[in-house]
Amino acid sequence: MKGVIQRLDHIGIAVRDSRERLGFWADLLGLELERAEAVPSEGVRTWFLDAGRTHIELLESLDEQGPIAKFLKKKGEGIHHLCLEVDDVDAILLRLTARGIDPLSPGVRDGAGGCRVAFFHPKVTGGVLLELSQKPRETTPRQELPFSPGHLVVLYLSNPRERLVGVIRSLDATGLSLEGMDLEAWDDWVSQHARAEESPISPSLQYFPMSRVDKMLADQDSPNLPSFTRRFEERTGRRLSETLTGLLESGS
Repeated sequence: MKGVIQRLDHIGIAVRDSRERLGFWADLLGLELERAEAVPSEGVRTWFLDAGRTHIELLESLDEQGPIAKFLKKKGEGIHHLCLEVDDVDAILLRLTARGIDPLSPGVRDGAGGCRVAFFHPKVTGGVLLELSQKPRETTPRQELPFSPGHLVVLYLSNPRERLVGVIRSLDATGLSLEGMDLEAWDDWVSQHARAEESPISPSLQYFPMSRVDKMLADQDSPNLPSFTRRFEERTGRRLSETLTGLLESGS
């Protein structure tokens, strides 16, 4: 039978300052930060913390007009939604719409982590926004992935198009977490490190589903095209991978 609820996947909490709230959930309570991901289509950045058989998802608005920003203005910080993992979101939607219960527009959409999600208004659930989430099916065996945590890579993304450089923190067939930055900010960041100046530019930990990855290239060195690693070390006298990791661990 399709359309089965698997488990409570996560509890979404709207926050104004993710760094402050991570200080409580991650630093004080000790929950592991599993991934962070921007979802521009929803105007939100999400932070997933492992809480055993479920997750805590912190939701921080990317702009003043997004749904999280509107929620914070109306209700303040607090529980924003509950998410149930399902095996087939389309099958459940067919069952619900047949009973006159429609999802919020636009119906099934792309969500964080490459999942297919749908939301239902609090008025039909008893007062809480409900998310149904179907995880992407793994199509590539883990052992066939060409990279692993610790590798420095250049990442080409689609929808929207971005290019980033950074160190892989976690990787599987569904997505990867990267400590890094947009390539457009790279030269300014290196220059500030070379001058030993405090930089307003800093790397961040972000999660990208494989559905957004156009290609991922190793940071290879050659006589005609020096690698990012070599260029950074020649200009600053520091190791790039250690600098990226150290900055994130220190909260810079």
